[in-house]
Amino acid sequence: MAAIPLSMIGIMPGFALTGVYFSATSMSRVIALAGIVVRNSIVLLEFILDKKNEGMALARRLIEAGGHPGRVPSCSRQPARQPFSVPCR
Repeated sequence: MAAIPLSMIGIMPGFALTGVYFSATSMSRVIALAGIVVRNSIVLLEFILDKKNEGMALARRLIEAGGHPGRVPSCSRQPARQPFSVPCR
């Protein structure tokens, strides 16, 4: 759950830099983003714990978790969401 406040560190300056107002629509998108952030955190923790049970060292587990295939879907979703972040004027 610590990932949610950390995601706000990127969201709020993003609104300020683009000059977009924080509206009900953007709030629904922030909630959706929080769900994705939590899901990705759970997938990474499960991967790290599985590798721990296999006897892998901590440093190696963390390195492998960074390149874990579970991160690929979340990375591919980001470009699809970009049009939502552009203000319509």
